[in-house]
Amino acid sequence: MTDKKLYIKERDTLFEIMKSGNTEEVIRWYDENATLYDEQFNSCGFVYHLTTVETVCKVAPDKKAVILDVGAGSGVIGKLLRDHGYCTIDAVDASEGMLKIAGQKNIYRSLICAKIGTELIQEETCEYL
Repeated sequence: MTDKKLYIKERDTLFEIMKSGNTEEVIRWYDENATLYDEQFNSCGFVYHLTTVETVCKVAPDKKAVILDVGAGSGVIGKLLRDHGYCTIDAVDASEGMLKIAGQKNIYRSLICAKIGTELIQEETCEYL
């Protein structure tokens, strides 16, 4: 099975897990499939990351803005933001596996493993975009 076919199969599994509403299982899927996700992301036709970065560039033209990449995953959006000149970006994601890959890219100032909406994020600043 090719990596892309494997990814599509695993993605379908993820969709079923999401339907169940089991957040811990969703996080486990991302932990277990982080490398596959990162490798196959660009081959799957996603465009939301491009739209997101385009919007950030419009609303925050100051490249010194402090950005919190919520749901950062493996760092796809963070890398594009860095490529556009933004240099102070922090990442938050619930998956340690995805954050590990993001961390290897040396994009983020800090990596925060947390589930949004369920945990307080202990950071020294609230100056996030």
